[in-house]
Amino acid sequence: MNKKYKFAYITEVDISIDNGPGINERGFVNELLNSYDTDVLCVLPYPAFPEIYYDERIEYVFNHKKFNPFFYVIYNVVLFFKMAKLCKKNTFNAVIFRLGVIPFIPFLVHYFFKMPVMLKTLAGYTMFSNIAGGKYSLIAKIAFPFYKYIINRALFADTVSLPYIEWLNEKFGISKERMELIPNGTNIEMFIPQEKKLYRDEFGVDKFDYIIGYVGALDTIRHIDLLIKALKKIQTNMKVGLVLVGKGKDQKLLEILADELDLREKIVFTGFVPFSEIPKIMSTFDIAVDITKVPMKINGKTIDASYSQKIPQYLSCGRPVVAWEVDDNKFLEEEDIGRLVKNCKDVTDGELANAIQYLLNLDDDERSKMEIKSRRYAESYLSIQSLTKKRISIWNSSVK
Repeated sequence: MNKKYKFAYITEVDISIDNGPGINERGFVNELLNSYDTDVLCVLPYPAFPEIYYDERIEYVFNHKKFNPFFYVIYNVVLFFKMAKLCKKNTFNAVIFRLGVIPFIPFLVHYFFKMPVMLKTLAGYTMFSNIAGGKYSLIAKIAFPFYKYIINRALFADTVSLPYIEWLNEKFGISKERMELIPNGTNIEMFIPQEKKLYRDEFGVDKFDYIIGYVGALDTIRHIDLLIKALKKIQTNMKVGLVLVGKGKDQKLLEILADELDLREKIVFTGFVPFSEIPKIMSTFDIAVDITKVPMKINGKTIDASYSQKIPQYLSCGRPVVAWEVDDNKFLEEEDIGRLVKNCKDVTDGELANAIQYLLNLDDDERSKMEIKSRRYAESYLSIQSLTKKRISIWNSSVK
């Protein structure tokens, strides 16, 4: 006897890969399998690294091998026949997609199978922001009509940023009433508060009294150069260090900058750290920094978004955060769990230094209270469990 499901969830993301999308989708799929397995059938690419993640409850299809054009075509063909088979066996209330490179399958599922469609983590600004030129111009031109078709026919879509809702409304005409802000979440059981000195020796940062930490790619678009310059302006009698976790194309340039500012002894470049070790190294931080932003053109104006994947992890570890003063981050100061840096074209390293200095100057009691509030906020609003529960509730209400 075939098992009947309310929903099918389809994503192109290979959740066995330890990158941002892989980690986020892994947590979401795990929660679907563990808490909603009788309601949701998950269909994913076969894992490139099954030793890292494989689950027999998932319906796997051919892997596109990181969107290799040849294999991506095969992936789509295999996925189409898989969905034809599944739709024949099961009358889903809706099929939910995380849209990928070109949404052929969402289009075909809706057009040929007449299935209601909903969308998760709707994004795509980078691809479509400059459709007339740039690296992805041809892909964007091919994909655009498929995106427009399925986005305008979706019963519901969630997205990770407030400016994204405005941009999607302008770009595709999707009604704001059919969109919901659901931020990136985190695994609150993996990212937990720990004593700061517990792992400092293991990562070679025990020489510092106070640590400013960043986790992510090391490139100039993430304003790491600004962070290094801000370190020069910090005024304190403590031994303050900057720990940069990750690697990237601009690491050498950042190392040169550190040397030029005579800060080499105050900065640790850890290089690549396995995802399983990230909670440990985050626990060594006193404060965490995320100053990545995406400028979006909406109704002729440029509005910055900051839908960080790291901020929820930092907060879950009980670490206050310094970030840009944009709509997506306002909760940090509203909840007193971080500080914001004025977001403008001529922002200086001095403004960033002032935000860091504010947190550095807190006394032990103030710092402890802020760390507790950071963790509680993550537990209440940013856990994978709470965000998945919210999605399931919206999915159910959308098909009634």
